[in-house]
Amino acid sequence: MKSRKRNSSNARRGSKAFFILFFSLFFLVGIAMCAFGLHRAYQAHLSQSWPSTNGIVTESKVVIHHSTGKNSSTTYGAEISYVYSVSGRRYRGSRVRVIDVSTSNPSYAQGIVNRYPKGKRVRVHYDPKNPAFAVLEPGFSLSLLFPLLLGVILLIATVIFLFLMIRRGGSAGQHVRGGDALSNLETTGAEFGIGGGEIRCSTGKDARFFWFFAVFWNLVASLPLLLRGIPDAWHNGDYGTVTLMSFFPLVGIIVLVVAIRLTVQARKFGISTFRFSPLPVPLGSRFRGEITVERGGTFLTSDVLLSWSCVHIYVTGTGKNRSTHYDLKWNLEQTVPQGEVRILGPAAVIPVDLPVPCDRPETDESNPANRIVWMLTASASIPGIDYEATFEVPVKSTDRTDPALTSDSIEQEVAASLQEVDLSALSPARFNETPDAMELFLPPFRILTASLVLIVVFLIFGGIAYGLASHEAPFFVLGIFGVILFFLGLFILHTLLSQTWLRIERTGTVLLKKSWLGIGFVWTFPTEVVEKVHTTIESSSLGAGGRATAYYGLAIILRDGTKFRTGLITHRQRLLHALAKRLRKAAGKE
Repeated sequence: MKSRKRNSSNARRGSKAFFILFFSLFFLVGIAMCAFGLHRAYQAHLSQSWPSTNGIVTESKVVIHHSTGKNSSTTYGAEISYVYSVSGRRYRGSRVRVIDVSTSNPSYAQGIVNRYPKGKRVRVHYDPKNPAFAVLEPGFSLSLLFPLLLGVILLIATVIFLFLMIRRGGSAGQHVRGGDALSNLETTGAEFGIGGGEIRCSTGKDARFFWFFAVFWNLVASLPLLLRGIPDAWHNGDYGTVTLMSFFPLVGIIVLVVAIRLTVQARKFGISTFRFSPLPVPLGSRFRGEITVERGGTFLTSDVLLSWSCVHIYVTGTGKNRSTHYDLKWNLEQTVPQGEVRILGPAAVIPVDLPVPCDRPETDESNPANRIVWMLTASASIPGIDYEATFEVPVKSTDRTDPALTSDSIEQEVAASLQEVDLSALSPARFNETPDAMELFLPPFRILTASLVLIVVFLIFGGIAYGLASHEAPFFVLGIFGVILFFLGLFILHTLLSQTWLRIERTGTVLLKKSWLGIGFVWTFPTEVVEKVHTTIESSSLGAGGRATAYYGLAIILRDGTKFRTGLITHRQRLLHALAKRLRKAAGKE
């Protein structure tokens, strides 16, 4: 058995090394494309100060290029030829700009031909070191971004792939040690108690990756500023190019902020170590352990939130249509009071005692494009920068699995343990209980943060669309941006204007009204047809540190299967459980 596992492990390492080598070649191609783009950008900058001479256009026409095959296409380019003389020597040129491109828009090429008809006298700007290299339009142009953009996209894709391949088998610099070997987890024996295990987590590796990415990206993004591309475009009134070029520095700033945050977090808290038992954790059981924060004794002065999640990570599509999805299969949040966190010198120790439902899938990392992982995240709000550490915990179905410990029974156990909770923390949602009824009101403008984020995204997409339109981009490209902007606009209006009013009367009637500023629909039904009032996972995502973040909603389900979402969305699972319990009690379901 050990020999078979060792051979399997060696095969996986060989396959991993092959993929790393294979994609490293793409990384080199990306560097070559970026180098070419940077060289041409530098030439464009120098061309503004090149000497010029008189020339005459000898040929001017639109050239049509057809490509055949599965993805056949037609592009149009302007073919401009001109002659000029330098120091008595005659030269022939064909460049309008430092980089000329063909597009699927014939009017773009025709516009260039119209500007330079045959026989027209022009000023030719030539390289004094190489007079054979000349242009009619010196300085920056949108076409300069194409090789840089392609190179950057290729580098981003390969760097992310290589990063994920190298760190695969644990999140954020994790090392798993313990009992029996599990999939691709490295084990060294039961060193931490009989059948126990240890996982170490540090954001240091993630921080180094983001610093590398931030430095590279910002070097590329700063070129339009250093070579005066943005200032020149602004001076010439080419605001479309300004908008497109400004997108890259904006992304660079965001990546830099993430890198700084991860670095500060790593230095402030050090390594977090999770010791637990048993290993692997059986489905349908409880497991216990403790998280030791290396330098948390000074900073962990508040309650700690534990988030225990089962996440399905899968990839769809291929090539440029490839995308990664994060589907939260199950999540439980538990608060560890500050008084239960032990301080041992500079370190802090957080106790862990969590259930694992039997009706959720076990850990499965056999297919990198279709993985099931269980994640434990510990977080605490601390002045300056919050504490957060995520651990991938191996979970397997074993003979110790208890079939009675289901996700529903765990939710009922959590609901039964809830004490009277102050629901005012759900503000701006308003909860009111009277002798006659129980009411929940969700006012408009209640999720301003999400609305502001959507407005920023809308402005970014709008700016890119404006930039593309000003450069006569193909109609279908503008159409795609138009559809995206339309739905973004609708979503923004919904987040700003939507409101919900829910009333459960003691007489046995439920009223639900969903509207935009009072204009909408009203549903009325007796409480007898209500099957249950429960919380749902509305959305989930995976953060830079590997944390699965969930947002929960409140829904009413009738016996015929009809489902009414209230529109209340929050990440505060415990409060939502308390609210659902109150509403179930009012509807006579508890």
